Amino acid sequence: MKNNAFLKGAILLIICNLIGKVFGAVYRIPLAKILGPVGMGMYQLVFPIYCLILTISTSGMPVAISKLVAENNSRHNFSSSKKIFKISILFLTLASFLGAVIVVFSAKLISNIQGNQSIFICYYGIAPAILFVGVLSAFRGYFQGNLLMFPTAISSLVENIIKMVMGLMLAGRFLEFGIEYAVLGALLGVSASEFVASIFLWVCYLFFKGRKLKNESQINESFKYLSKQIMNLAVPVTLGSLIAPMTSMVDSLLAINLLMVTGFSSKRATTLLGLQSGVVEPLINIPVIIAVSIAMVILPNISKFNAENNQEKIKNYAEKSLQMALCISAACAICFVIFGRQILNFLYGSTFDNDELLISTKLLFFGSFNIIFLSLVQVTASILQGLGKSKIPVKSLLIGCAIKIVFDLAFIPVRKINIFGTIISGAACYLTVFILNYKKVKEYTGLEFKTSLFYISIQECFICLFAFVSNFLCSLVMSEFVSMVIAGSVAIAVFLGTYYVFFMYDKTGYNFKEKPFK
Repeated sequence: MKNNAFLKGAILLIICNLIGKVFGAVYRIPLAKILGPVGMGMYQLVFPIYCLILTISTSGMPVAISKLVAENNSRHNFSSSKKIFKISILFLTLASFLGAVIVVFSAKLISNIQGNQSIFICYYGIAPAILFVGVLSAFRGYFQGNLLMFPTAISSLVENIIKMVMGLMLAGRFLEFGIEYAVLGALLGVSASEFVASIFLWVCYLFFKGRKLKNESQINESFKYLSKQIMNLAVPVTLGSLIAPMTSMVDSLLAINLLMVTGFSSKRATTLLGLQSGVVEPLINIPVIIAVSIAMVILPNISKFNAENNQEKIKNYAEKSLQMALCISAACAICFVIFGRQILNFLYGSTFDNDELLISTKLLFFGSFNIIFLSLVQVTASILQGLGKSKIPVKSLLIGCAIKIVFDLAFIPVRKINIFGTIISGAACYLTVFILNYKKVKEYTGLEFKTSLFYISIQECFICLFAFVSNFLCSLVMSEFVSMVIAGSVAIAVFLGTYYVFFMYDKTGYNFKEKPFK
């Protein structure tokens, strides 16, 4: 692998995942028109439970596959890498099938607990996706362990395109039977997208497995030994990966009931939740996918260097991955703060009324800061997993979730705060998890981040200044959308320029093309 292979892999995943997220955001515009605020609220009630079951059944295994395959490949033990993949496929198929069955048979119970009995049928549409994602995640973990990011990147694009096309078509077709059937159609589109993406990765695997590998070791590890290794990694990683669905599940279970306690009707409470989790949260998650991409690439590389006991490269990769994640996430947060109203007006101005747009704008303004915390949590957790310290993110998660619940109970019932309580509790949760993770990363890698933090602070000040001034000046003579595009382009240019000057350019003549990940 070339010295800058890490950067290339990260950029490829970032580009494809961002395009996929853009498709997802664009998809929600016509979907919101079909379903309306109430339908979007119902849609978002289903997703947290789906993500929770999905995480329990599949999230730990891809990380375990990626880590173990990378470690075995570094020792030229390719036969064990193939065995790890086959064992994981078996485990994931069984776990995913069990998860799908649980969703189908508990649909009515879950919908009753959530306070909306009519959505139980929607769980039937999302259940097949759990089975397909199990197979999908096994392939992705195997390719990532082999440091091949192309199949994962392209499959995520395929996934989002199919979801958009099939989801909108089925939602429109089923709308005549009622809003809950329209939501069912949209969720069936998700299941179809996972099926097509898994077929794509299977085809990629057929081409890849025929590749000849040189200098293979003769180590023959047993099924029992490899299974134990996989489960020892997968179980704690699964628990650590619960952070996003767990917090979303807490919101979905508590939010509507707590809002109703303050005097909101069931319909109004569902609408507020729909605006927060169905409109604002997907926008916040778009830049977070950049950190997820960095985390996906950092894990097998850290695992590889850890197996080789190369502490210098571990420290370098940890610093540069955090540096990149913080630079990008902070810049995105600034842009959402400055352009939030314009973005929402462009996306949903013809769908929502002024009150709904105002609430969404405020939610996006305050929620933008969670982009930074979420991004840093993703990267620090991945570094610790690569170092074989998978239990640490689990402990951080448990503390963060406890804080999340306490803050939800404290702030959501306050009528003046209401749905904004989920933003406050989310920030408290993610910030706590990051701080706990970062302390351990610093301890195990010897990471020194003060210099990078100083330059990042200066960089973000430049971005904020130029974005705000250019947006203000352009808005005086241009339309809202055009001024946002121009000011956003200025912000991107300032980001790229300052990133080059602060983190890539070296007056001593060092090859800056290799410096980001040397």
